[in-house]
Amino acid sequence: MPTFTARNRSSHSLSLPPAEAATAFMDPARQIACHAEFERASAPDASTVEVWLREMSHGPVRFRGRYTYRLRREADVVRWSTDPGGNPVVEGTARFLPAPGGARMEIDEEVRTEIEVNRLLGGVLRPVAEGMMTRGMKGFAERMAADLERLGPGPGARG
Repeated sequence: MPTFTARNRSSHSLSLPPAEAATAFMDPARQIACHAEFERASAPDASTVEVWLREMSHGPVRFRGRYTYRLRREADVVRWSTDPGGNPVVEGTARFLPAPGGARMEIDEEVRTEIEVNRLLGGVLRPVAEGMMTRGMKGFAERMAADLERLGPGPGARG
């Protein structure tokens, strides 16, 4: 069964201080709202998101992922990774660095998905599947940055 892998690295300016941005990023409800590819999702606790992906199809190939990921915060860095047994496997880091006027959010995320197809079809589908995965990750990062930006400058911001 072929494995498809995609990675997104992006950087976004925010008007929030790093600590406020990291706190807001950790919110499971915000995580769920910023993922367009979720068919449904739930947050059983303050650092866990259970996901059912919308079915994705390309010709005769269909994929619907199911996984759980956990968020961990270390100062102004948020990391997330899937629990074993899910498909896809997701690992990511969001760093919130001080920047003029607020913070810089640097996201680095990788997704690996196994899809049941033969090797020949896997080779044909690879660029399509990995492109879709990359667009999904970029979309999440952009929606998250826009959502965090809507929160506005923090209490310590200068005008």
